[in-house]
Amino acid sequence: MNTSLLREKILSNWKEKLVCFVMAIAVYAFYQTRRFEKEDFIVPLETRAPNLLTVKRGSSTPNYVKVSLKVNRGELGGISSADFKAYIDLSIAKEEGSYNFPVNVETSSRLTGIFPLELSVQPNSIRIEVEDEVLRYLPVKVNIPGEPAYGYEVDREKVSVNPSFIEIKGPKSQMEHLTEVQTEAVSLEGATKAVEAEVRYIDPLTLEPSSSSEKLTVYVPLSPRISTRTVQGIEVVYVYNPPSIDIALNPKLIDVTFQGEQLELDKIKKKDCSVVVNCSVCREPGEYSIAVFPEAPNNKVSVVSSSVTRVDVSAKWKPEEYTVDEPIHNRDNALE
Repeated sequence: MNTSLLREKILSNWKEKLVCFVMAIAVYAFYQTRRFEKEDFIVPLETRAPNLLTVKRGSSTPNYVKVSLKVNRGELGGISSADFKAYIDLSIAKEEGSYNFPVNVETSSRLTGIFPLELSVQPNSIRIEVEDEVLRYLPVKVNIPGEPAYGYEVDREKVSVNPSFIEIKGPKSQMEHLTEVQTEAVSLEGATKAVEAEVRYIDPLTLEPSSSSEKLTVYVPLSPRISTRTVQGIEVVYVYNPPSIDIALNPKLIDVTFQGEQLELDKIKKKDCSVVVNCSVCREPGEYSIAVFPEAPNNKVSVVSSSVTRVDVSAKWKPEEYTVDEPIHNRDNALE
């Protein structure tokens, strides 16, 4: 068949042939539309960093992406967002800098037997700035809010946590300023004895409790609170004064400060306290300055100080006493 004859056959009734071709395309498109169905899934976005690079602080990434799936209508039932894993792989970056990372999608095994299957993701790439990831071991500080019961206090030198150091990984720009890791709060409110607890640590990068299953064991011992209390106006008493000497003291009342457990200090009453002056040196009239000796009301508290350490003592002879055998009836006779 020569070329002219072939051309004549193709072009003969070309309008009818064009209509048939368009109709065939329409039928095929309609069939394909009826055959396939599309659905969108919202999938969490992971960041994988196998080469010690991580997302730089301030460079944000979306938490979710949209995965679109087109399959035969009969295959779509039962498929959910759990059948997809979306992630970006930082391993394509070899050093710190800004890169366009493609968004990759993995499907579950249940989707491997489905054909045909069309998969797309939005966005399909994300520009991220990455930096070095560093590892540090930071000391753990126990967070102990609240106050124990009245009369008790934390024995801070004996507070312990196990383990006492935590391994933390994160962006270099954030890690370089960290000095410690805190535990979850261990409340001491109203406690009268040692507190023990198992808690998580607070991630210093997210400021949220750690997702690790490892728990920290915290021990917070309590001890009686040591304090001071001043009792005012305690009477000074003197002892060992010679029998022929009269004693006058100045001052007669002084204030004394005691130290001990708070609950024991609260029990002290003024009548149980004493301040002693030893006047055995006052053997003849005169003025003396004598040290005072405050005494604790019991052996559970001790004397810290007093408002004065010495008192002024005035010593005088006692008046002589006379014995009269017979009563005097006449004053004038008595004078003679």
